[in-house]
Amino acid sequence: MSLVGLAATAGVLIPSLSAIALPPCLSDCAVSFTPGAQTTWTVPVNATHVTVVVVAGGAGGASPHMPTPGGAGGQLTVDLGTAYNGDTLHILVGDIGPDVLVGVPCGGGSASYVADPSGFVAIAGGGGGSGVLSDLSAQLTGGAGGYATASADGADGTNASGFDISGLGAVGATPGTPTAQTGLGAYGGTGGVASVAGDGTITPGAGGDAAIFVDFPVAQGGGGYAGGGGGSAQDAVSVGGPAGAGAGGGGSGFLAAGLTASSVTANTGAGSITFTYSLPSITAPTASVAVGSTSSTTVGLAPSTAFIVLLTGTTTIVASGTTDASGNPITVPFTVPAGASLGPYSLTLQVAGTDVAISPTFTVTALVLLAATGVTIPWWAESGAATVIVSGMLLLWWSSRQKRHARV
Repeated sequence: MSLVGLAATAGVLIPSLSAIALPPCLSDCAVSFTPGAQTTWTVPVNATHVTVVVVAGGAGGASPHMPTPGGAGGQLTVDLGTAYNGDTLHILVGDIGPDVLVGVPCGGGSASYVADPSGFVAIAGGGGGSGVLSDLSAQLTGGAGGYATASADGADGTNASGFDISGLGAVGATPGTPTAQTGLGAYGGTGGVASVAGDGTITPGAGGDAAIFVDFPVAQGGGGYAGGGGGSAQDAVSVGGPAGAGAGGGGSGFLAAGLTASSVTANTGAGSITFTYSLPSITAPTASVAVGSTSSTTVGLAPSTAFIVLLTGTTTIVASGTTDASGNPITVPFTVPAGASLGPYSLTLQVAGTDVAISPTFTVTALVLLAATGVTIPWWAESGAATVIVSGMLLLWWSSRQKRHARV
């Protein structure tokens, strides 16, 4: 994880990556957001492998009368591709619902939202708060939020036999409603619908309010693209049995057209939103490269992206290629042109006429050509070869001189 990601996870407001004077992260970068005020994040223009994990505001709160769990919040992972590169995304992270209290409408978990000014990108719904019967004969679990399962719709709150009092889950953009059963002591509320303003500001879809009934705790619905219905209440007199406090319905989730969740799962804690990405990259040779000789470089780009590699500061194309469909880094050979000047160089990675990354520097050195064989040798071998030749000539002269002395 990058330092930016760690800072965001720690609750530090991250206005944009460009505002932080840190070395750039090139691979498996991450930035995370936790529950709090709405904020923004700008996707790097050249980012690749951009993925977002949207975790809804956890489960709805539990009832004080028994450890009945609230409904789970949704969680989904989405590959954004490069469609949002350069966009400023608006982010609102939901929190786990507070425990259900007597006489206070609460308990629904909040949804988590990612949007841009054109509309919502991804939403995971919050779970509804839990309900209970006064004789503790049944646990009324809150409805799960959208994407706690494969469905984007919220689930209905659980009912007990003879007690149809839980709120209904939201379906798409249609909010959940309270139960339609007649003769109840008090009815829950209908959930709200989320919206995005022209400047990207998010208005969340709140869960429906819980019924306020005497001194019995009734639960709210979970938030979402649309909020779940609030729980209703039933008094003991009308049913000739225990009183009942309904659970809230789950809020719904959402995905923009063209996006698909690669995984979904239930969440029972607080919400969060995490983006991971990589940036275009190109490596330099690990050693010097002689003029006219071949080395290699490794390129990191989005899947199926055509590129060229130039000697930095020139228009000389030394390599080209296309990344594979998986977008994994690929290694390509390149050749230093015979007419290149000696000295330090770097490689420039270019896509569609735009420079997207520059490698570290490496050194271009001279070659020595052996005319008799056509074999080339690097510059560092030149002085060694000359030394061997001179030494051999001296040895021959000394041997001849010794033979003449021997004849005399």
